[in-house]
Amino acid sequence: MSRFSLSWSATGALAMSALVALGVACGGTSGNAVPTPPKKAAEPSDLVKRNLASFDKVWTTIKDRHWDAKLGGLDWSAVREELRPRVERAKSVAEARGVLREMLARLKESHFAILPLSTLDAISGVAAKKKARGGSATVGISVRYLHKSALITQVADGSPAAGAGVKPGWVVVAVAGKPVAPQIEKVLRAYKGSTKLPAMVSRAVESGFYGPVGSKVAIEVDTGDGKTRSLELTRAEPSGVKVSFGHLPAMAVLYQARRVGKDVAYVALNVFLDPARVVKAFAKTVAEMHDTKGLILDLRGNPGGLIGIAIGMGGYLQDKPDQALGTMITRNTKLRFVLNPQATTYKGKIAVLIDGLSMSSSEILAAGLRDLKRARLFGRFSAGASLPSAIERLQNGDGFQYAFADYLSANGARLEGQGVAPDVEIIPTRAQLLSGKDPTVDAAAAWIRSPQ
Repeated sequence: MSRFSLSWSATGALAMSALVALGVACGGTSGNAVPTPPKKAAEPSDLVKRNLASFDKVWTTIKDRHWDAKLGGLDWSAVREELRPRVERAKSVAEARGVLREMLARLKESHFAILPLSTLDAISGVAAKKKARGGSATVGISVRYLHKSALITQVADGSPAAGAGVKPGWVVVAVAGKPVAPQIEKVLRAYKGSTKLPAMVSRAVESGFYGPVGSKVAIEVDTGDGKTRSLELTRAEPSGVKVSFGHLPAMAVLYQARRVGKDVAYVALNVFLDPARVVKAFAKTVAEMHDTKGLILDLRGNPGGLIGIAIGMGGYLQDKPDQALGTMITRNTKLRFVLNPQATTYKGKIAVLIDGLSMSSSEILAAGLRDLKRARLFGRFSAGASLPSAIERLQNGDGFQYAFADYLSANGARLEGQGVAPDVEIIPTRAQLLSGKDPTVDAAAAWIRSPQ
């Protein structure tokens, strides 16, 4: 079975076969009656075995790893006795999936899910990854699910997309000859009502952009003027310093600092990795821009990473002792994320930008700074994915997502499945993006410059 983490990988579908057990009947050869041996119980089919193994894996994982050993008073053994026979009678993986989802629904936790193979492939881009043989080069396009479309919200400077004239506000219609709408529909069904839906749609579309350096990908876009364009883009390594962590594939860490006008500092970080370099760079930014009225910390699209980096950066943003971003809770431990004030801390206003792809450490830092009355949040609801979680491939081919710890913000709020609500919600219009504006940055800068 395969395990998924920040970057999910997928294996091929599991083959299904049927095993037939034949009973043997004996007849006598003489006049004396010969007793007929009892029929052998039919051997469970391969499908039944895999469905049952999948059920047992899900049930046991929750029993052993959920942070609340009592599961909120839920009789987990009774749930097994009730539902396992139904899985044994299931005639298909889809039918077993329905029972497993019913079991997870008893937990009343949004971050436990059973994902069909097709959805896993859409989310992780398995087809594109197989074709690309694991390439990490891309075209420099960021997509968000806005106004019921795969809207391009950012084009990286110096990227292949920028060189081809791709603009924010365009809509991705197809990637590699395949319309994106069917992929989006699969994710919409799987994540209906979930705070993670925007992130999953973006991942499904953007996965097709990845491949080996120098390889090409065809995209079709709606340019917003009643026309569509077909482009062939050559993939290139993304900007940033490539960093490896654990068993994850190497990721490009991009730290950016600049001024918005003369009086507002701006910092953007795409992922919380490479702690020594990132925290050092942030300390330098704080020192060099201490004269500004405020700091915009852009965590849009940041999927999280090492919480220690968020804690380290937080130490430059407040000067009081014993302040914590929140508490992580596992079955056996509680860990407070305490900030360590630095000798030089930033005194101006702080605006943190978040959106549906801000996850994990991004959510913890944003919510924690607000709870400590040190920041105002701008943008859109975050993904509500603040917990350490994993996705494993089950024996019947489906995916199983589960969390094994809980997190509470400094004010005791639970972020998982809820997301972090911005103080000022900004939903960019297509017209704003087409005109080259970033309304979220504009709103944050206006607040910083205001007397309030």
